[in-house]
Amino acid sequence: MGIPSYFRKLVDNYKGLLCRNKPGAVGWLMFDFNCLMYHVLRRPDCPKYRAEERVGWEKAFLDEIARYTLKVIRQVEPTRGVYIAIDGVAPMAKIKQQRMRRFKIVGESSEKNTIRGVEAELSQGGGIGGWPAGPNASGGAPAPPGGIGGASASESPPGGGFGGEALSPTPWDKNALTPGTAFMSAVSGRLQALIRDYQPAGQRWLLSDTEEAGEGEQKIVAQIRAGLCTGDEGVVVYGLDADLIVLSLWTRAIHMAGRPMWLFRERIERGEMVRNAVGEEQFEWFNIAVLEDAVCSEGGVQGEQRLAYLQDYCAAMMLLGNDFLPTSMTFRLKEGGHGRLLELVEKARKVAGAGRLWSAEAGLDLAGWQTGLQYLSYGEEGRFKRAVEKKLMAKGDDMDPEDAPLRWRADAVFLEGSELVGDWRKLYAQIAFGDEGGRRAAVEKYIEGMSWVVDYYTGRPISMEWFYPWHFPPLWEDVVAGLKERGWRAPPAPGARLLRPVEQLAMVLPLRSWHLIPEREAVRKLPELAPEWFPEHFELQSIGKRFAWECEPEIPIPTPTQVWALV
Repeated sequence: MGIPSYFRKLVDNYKGLLCRNKPGAVGWLMFDFNCLMYHVLRRPDCPKYRAEERVGWEKAFLDEIARYTLKVIRQVEPTRGVYIAIDGVAPMAKIKQQRMRRFKIVGESSEKNTIRGVEAELSQGGGIGGWPAGPNASGGAPAPPGGIGGASASESPPGGGFGGEALSPTPWDKNALTPGTAFMSAVSGRLQALIRDYQPAGQRWLLSDTEEAGEGEQKIVAQIRAGLCTGDEGVVVYGLDADLIVLSLWTRAIHMAGRPMWLFRERIERGEMVRNAVGEEQFEWFNIAVLEDAVCSEGGVQGEQRLAYLQDYCAAMMLLGNDFLPTSMTFRLKEGGHGRLLELVEKARKVAGAGRLWSAEAGLDLAGWQTGLQYLSYGEEGRFKRAVEKKLMAKGDDMDPEDAPLRWRADAVFLEGSELVGDWRKLYAQIAFGDEGGRRAAVEKYIEGMSWVVDYYTGRPISMEWFYPWHFPPLWEDVVAGLKERGWRAPPAPGARLLRPVEQLAMVLPLRSWHLIPEREAVRKLPELAPEWFPEHFELQSIGKRFAWECEPEIPIPTPTQVWALV
């Protein structure tokens, strides 16, 4: 899940979380491997790509991936085993995010060098998109003249950059690092060879590649739950994503009580990788046990209360960010969100009766969540107003594309003079969901999604086809009303059919990367069968977004059922 600034917030708040030397004996090293591949691709000594030498370059890149993998293993020195988890087929809720990011990157590669021209068009009253931000960017109210959301983006001709980089003549397509591509099959083969050649006697080195469904971090915690990490020594998880912090905290509390657990990652200071005199990365260890103690201490709990409190804390953390439900404009980490979350947990735990947010036996507790979300709804109007004003008053760099949302000023639609417009809630619902029917549907889907996310984090069976189709969450008062009216809405049961890796690949790729789909696959015909799924022009939703990287494209989101119906 995406939790912007969570790592830095914790490090600043709680002393002793980080150390730079190996803190103790390590039994198992678990790789959330996709972040390692992207890191290697960005290393200064990664071979420079030349299109005419693609086969040789990819072989060299594979060798660099293997070399860096061994470097991490030698740094950590596990004594029992290594588990390498590569992302396989993801739930539809994550596929939606992957598709939006990949389409947006293609638009960025052309927009980066023409942003001033785009802004000139906007200042003359051109469309700036984002009405409505409804399901699959379709349905709802018609777009008003001039729009209110963001900027138009389009697929640029072949030769543009990827990953937000500056334009270059012959970039390597990073979308090759997606399940279903020939390159990811080659990655699997190279890692199998590494295991065969370097696994020490008496250790177990295991690989879960793209053919096994699931995100890398979820594969890791599933193995921990299943008892893979035997012994009393510590467990180390290599990875950079903030979701690993919450998943590790939750998993250790339930399945590894008392055992050391660390996250291991490259050290970054002020946005720059820290390197030694010869240019090699320096690493740091993030102590999950110290975090557990700090969170419980701040919550004023001890002894037998700790486990229940940690589970409630982790369940509540989904509200501050994940890849499956959008974050509220009125509840963000940078605006005091972590302190407010701790207060939410405290208030929920004081409810007569259950006094919990989540337990393994009962799941999500209705009374606890009604109390916690009611607390978030208090003062929501004031926080919404401050969020809009803060963005509109922020000063950005006119030449920095990342500051474009400040120049688009889409959020100004909510203000009339120095006050919110009279019925700002109705306007928010119209922008976010299209109409009253859309608003009610979004409330039900969001409540359903809360159950889905917690089930996913705790290893319960989930529907791989479920997703939340809007860019915005409901207002907290609407979620509270929905819970009072109908209680919890159980997500759909798991389906009988899973996407194949190449089918997921076809669901997330823009046309420029279509060459990555093998010729023999039926999904190659999708652009002919459903051309509306592959727009050449689309708009970016920028309301509530401070930076361009946060903006989301308004594009259709095909579902597995729709894909299967065509191929």
